Amino acid sequence: QFYEIFRYGIVGVCTTIINLGVYTFFAHNLNINFMYANAIAWTIAVVFAFFTNKLIVFKKFDMSINVLIIEFIAFTGSRLFTGILDMLFMYIGVKIQGLNDFYVKCVVNIFIIFLNYILGKFLVFKK
Repeated sequence: QFYEIFRYGIVGVCTTIINLGVYTFFAHNLNINFMYANAIAWTIAVVFAFFTNKLIVFKKFDMSINVLIIEFIAFTGSRLFTGILDMLFMYIGVKIQGLNDFYVKCVVNIFIIFLNYILGKFLVFKK
């Protein structure tokens, strides 16, 4: 269990770096609205996270098309739920509270990473 959590931590950090990097690129370099930039970053991070969680964290090597489809739908559904929470917290923090978008994004990601691990372990890649 320790190694699984350790692997998830490493994958989570990589996913978060991708999420934050893509967000920053679109929001701050291309000046795209922070909500759109957040959605783009989330989408790219989810695809990366699916394969790294499947293969590295939970060591599920069955790559048959049926298994991939079922797991990807479950994974995407769980990430859609946490993605909606991410968007909601970003909206509240940035638009309503007027806080710095990058700092809000970092804090929100801590909560989202924890919730994603629980959903991945017990919903998507359960043993």
